[in-house]
Amino acid sequence: MRSLYLLILLLVSILLVESCSHKNDNKEQYNGDLFDAKHIHEVRLSFTDAQFWDTLVKNKKLRDSLEISNYMRCNVSIDGHDMKDVGVRLKGESSYDFTKGKKKSFKIDLNQFIRKQRYGGVSKLNLNNNYKDPSMLREKLTLDLMQQMGTPTPRNAFAAVYLNDEYWGLYLMEEDINKDFLRKNFGNKNGNFYFCEPNGNLVQHDKMDEYYHSYKKKNNKSANDWNDLTNFIKVANSMAKEEKYEKDLDTIFATDNCLKAWAVNNLLVNVDAYNMLYPHNYFLYHDSANNKLNWINYDYNFSFAAWTPKYNLQQVCDFDILFFDKKFPFAEKVLGQNPLLKQRYLAIMKDLTENYFTKDKFTQLVDSYYSLIKDDVFRDTKKEYSNDDFEKNISTTIGDKGDPGAFTPGLKEFMECRRASVLGQLQKHQQIN
Repeated sequence: MRSLYLLILLLVSILLVESCSHKNDNKEQYNGDLFDAKHIHEVRLSFTDAQFWDTLVKNKKLRDSLEISNYMRCNVSIDGHDMKDVGVRLKGESSYDFTKGKKKSFKIDLNQFIRKQRYGGVSKLNLNNNYKDPSMLREKLTLDLMQQMGTPTPRNAFAAVYLNDEYWGLYLMEEDINKDFLRKNFGNKNGNFYFCEPNGNLVQHDKMDEYYHSYKKKNNKSANDWNDLTNFIKVANSMAKEEKYEKDLDTIFATDNCLKAWAVNNLLVNVDAYNMLYPHNYFLYHDSANNKLNWINYDYNFSFAAWTPKYNLQQVCDFDILFFDKKFPFAEKVLGQNPLLKQRYLAIMKDLTENYFTKDKFTQLVDSYYSLIKDDVFRDTKKEYSNDDFEKNISTTIGDKGDPGAFTPGLKEFMECRRASVLGQLQKHQQIN
């Protein structure tokens, strides 16, 4: 009997080991962190109203037309942690308007109806639908790169999202850029905080009304003090000599963090950014600890040239690392007119390309995320692209490579051609200087 008992115990042990081994295959165990990036999180939104979707859409239209944010009340469960009376609304511009079907992006406000309700140190979360990205990895990979460069970057992780127990799809869950984010990244949250939309081109104006039309103040509204922003724009547009311009800028602005964000935008041909084609998708925060404005970049679903309306694939690969648009004077000053700041930017681009954006590191990261999300992507019936597109776009381009706007580069294919071009351009600039 004893030998039979030992045999049974041995068999059970073997089965348990095999079960655990299979369970951990390609996926590490959840460590309890809301933004544990090695784990697919689970977010469940539960609405009492059976017509919840119609209400969400109605609220989104109201926000777009009148800028009134109405949150719908629901209960939320995140990784089994239940919270009642949470606010939810639809979010996004192009990611909302041009996404077919119901896989839209969401904003969750945990303290909309219950004051100071938080989870994992945050009060708001964004569920991004990875619009125009067959690989589902572009924004995640870019945020990882921004974090590695040491810039203020939202924490994030993948999440399987359910609405009233219906699987809505795989999303990227991101920390909102708000007061919680500021406190975590700067140690303070009371400095002026500017949302540089809809046209934050940093052009200097004579009348304050012009700034009100181009930027939105997120806090300290009653004081109506915009001096830090207008002074920064004045310095950014000044005709000072090279050394003075650099010194004046460094005195009031965290210049290197901005240059890092610009270098990532350019390296990954993220055209929807200030130093690229469009003057938005950034915040400015006045850090009261060092009295400097800080550039906070966001929105990376177009990274890795996911959308390039003016360039074919070869032009994307060979994109000028010192590109700037003359309509955006600050970019022209830094990248086109001031050799000292240009050299600082090129040094950052060199470090980024040689030490972070390498083939081995990038391939390993892409493969690990692919293994992590594959099953959840395959069962996502609301996504924009097919399972074949998802698998192919990890490595190779889909669409017509010669037709601007009609192709999406494969992540690995883009990395190899873009990295080779950037290293070549850096070498030429080094020889010139």
